[in-house]
Amino acid sequence: MKLKNITIHRSGQNYGPYPEKRVIDFLDQGLVIETDLAWYPGITGWVSLREALSLDTLTTGEQNVDSDKHALLDELQDAQAFELFAKIKKLLNKGETEFAYDLLVGSQQILGTATYLFENVELDGESLLLPEWVDWEFESSSKLFFYLILAIGDLGTLPNIRKILDELSLIDLSHCKLKEVPEALFSLENVQRINLSGNALNELPDKIKEMTGLKTLQLSENHFKNIPRILKDIQTLERIELNENNLSEDENAWNTLMAISGLCSINLSNTQIKLSGDIRTDSCLWEEIDLSQNDFNHAPLADFLRSLSKVKSLRVLNLSSCQLSQVHQELSLLENLVSLNLSQNSLGKIPRELNNLSNLESVELWGNPCIPEPSSQIHEDFPPIGDSEHIDLEETLEDWYEPGPIIDDEESLKKLSSFAEIIQSEDLDEINGFIESIVHDHDPALLIELVRGCSLSPEGYLLPGLYFPFPFWLDSVFTTNEVGDDPSGRWKGTPWSWSDDDGRDGAAYSNYALLSLITSLPNDSRIHPSLLKSNVRRLNLVLPGEIPTGINQFSELEELSIARSALSSLPSEIGCFNKLISLSLEDNQICEIPESFAGLTTLKNLILRNNQITKVGSWVGSMINLRILDLAKNQVPELPSELGHLKNLKFLGLRSNQLTSLPQEIGNLQNLQHLWLGDNCIEYLPVQLYQIKTLLAMGLVDNSCIPTNSKWVRGIDLSHRIDKIHKMAISAENDDDAEWVLKNLRAWGGS
Repeated sequence: MKLKNITIHRSGQNYGPYPEKRVIDFLDQGLVIETDLAWYPGITGWVSLREALSLDTLTTGEQNVDSDKHALLDELQDAQAFELFAKIKKLLNKGETEFAYDLLVGSQQILGTATYLFENVELDGESLLLPEWVDWEFESSSKLFFYLILAIGDLGTLPNIRKILDELSLIDLSHCKLKEVPEALFSLENVQRINLSGNALNELPDKIKEMTGLKTLQLSENHFKNIPRILKDIQTLERIELNENNLSEDENAWNTLMAISGLCSINLSNTQIKLSGDIRTDSCLWEEIDLSQNDFNHAPLADFLRSLSKVKSLRVLNLSSCQLSQVHQELSLLENLVSLNLSQNSLGKIPRELNNLSNLESVELWGNPCIPEPSSQIHEDFPPIGDSEHIDLEETLEDWYEPGPIIDDEESLKKLSSFAEIIQSEDLDEINGFIESIVHDHDPALLIELVRGCSLSPEGYLLPGLYFPFPFWLDSVFTTNEVGDDPSGRWKGTPWSWSDDDGRDGAAYSNYALLSLITSLPNDSRIHPSLLKSNVRRLNLVLPGEIPTGINQFSELEELSIARSALSSLPSEIGCFNKLISLSLEDNQICEIPESFAGLTTLKNLILRNNQITKVGSWVGSMINLRILDLAKNQVPELPSELGHLKNLKFLGLRSNQLTSLPQEIGNLQNLQHLWLGDNCIEYLPVQLYQIKTLLAMGLVDNSCIPTNSKWVRGIDLSHRIDKIHKMAISAENDDDAEWVLKNLRAWGGS
């Protein structure tokens, strides 16, 4: 009998889904109560946990086990196999992996018992998912047991094991406290990657060379003092990770690596490996080398780079945190290099050698003296809100309990039952009409009941409740594996960074309806405190192309994000927030910004990227506290002179617009650090721009303008952030650098 997977809702938070057995365990432990709300596939709305469990004939954990046991015994017709399974289960949950394996292998019921052991084992991508009954505390050691079973040849005749064997490409035994690797594992012929990181290994058995399909071997955080010589015999090996091992005594490390004929990627981070300039790398196929977190300050780096230049396939080199005070001219010999990481060193100036690497696309220099204070100044893309007082709801929520039903008349119950269907109709007129009719009838009890189970997360996400359509999009967003955990961190989307597959599109109409309801709610203790207008400081919304009326009633709002919501226009009320610090409206279809934006004088971050804006009005000059203004990917042909009023601006994003020039007043932005102008039609940069002493970088790709001030170097990529990689101009350090630049003007072309 297949048990239900149940999602639990309590105190405004969703948990799960969990197998029914686990939910019953939660009840026994007092982690949940019978009156909590529950949902599982096959029902149309939330029900009480008591009702969800009573819908099945099994009512206790003990009865579930007994029923499953008898059903399994009837199917296998082998009581001894089940008894052996019960013993192995207990051993695994005690961490007795080797004993459990020996017991199974020495038994005559191995086939029948293995069938039951693998009943709920499956692959999720590359990862092996263990059955629910395995104690999580010993999950890693239990994994070793299941991998060893897979390596028993006779068991490949069982359909469920055969399917796993055919698809298994990864053996993941990381952090299992292994001192040696069982040789039986190397008979798994389809495996392409083995992860043995975080163990206590110092050698590998010779039998590993029999793995004819092995491509990636992860050995980081072990006790290796030498690179295992047996790796030379694995001709299919392409990637090796040895980081966090001490290889300082291995005199033949580079010779061993060169002898692995197909090796492409090498991770030697924090290994204290010795550099050598006397290595023959002509035949090497290395594409990526990570040498970060090694002390190369007094190492023969120049000779090593000269030898490395013979590796024509090398594309990526990581020398971050290597205590380098200079970069040798031999670096320019790595002519095919695409990505170079020199971050967290002691470089006093940007290396000239970078300009000779014509294929270079990304250079990381942050954490060097030549890039001053990147973490506190340059990277302040989305500053935290720290200068306003927030109401702490924790004490309030400690004394607050989810109310029971407060509606019992037939007409109101009928309205409640139809609400989910109205939202699913995706008809805004019908949604607005329904809510307006309730508000017009002055029925506060019905309003309170409608939002039962609803809440606002600390990040500003609206969580729907009992009478809303079941939020399937929440499964991968807000749910967690443990009752009591805070799952909100699993949704990483912010107004600065959006994911195309985060599932929030399904929330648009529920967001719209719940937001409309909040503006009409009475001040009642039965409503979740986070929904009271006076408590709303942050809203992170997805809407169906329209902002509900009354949004200006959130007078305490400090952060508002309405991104990827197909908005084509904005109501004038959006300019009424006199406490708003951050506003994100990116990825919409907005053509015009209302003049009421001039009222947003407290705003520090304004994100309008990827819209259809054709004009920036004089309103921008009123935002005197603005630090970030992102107008990238719009259709702006010119900027107003009022832009010069933004004395506190640090980041100005204008990439991919229709600009042909910049206003002279841009020189007044005396705190500006980043100016992004790529993909415009700018022919000349105003001389006033060079008056900005704080300016660190200008993005100029796909413009015909060239800096006329000799203190600027052009044509280098920096990747302070992965989403900020563009060709840019960089302020020169001294007159010698400026003179060198003028002699190499032609090298600037096309950047």
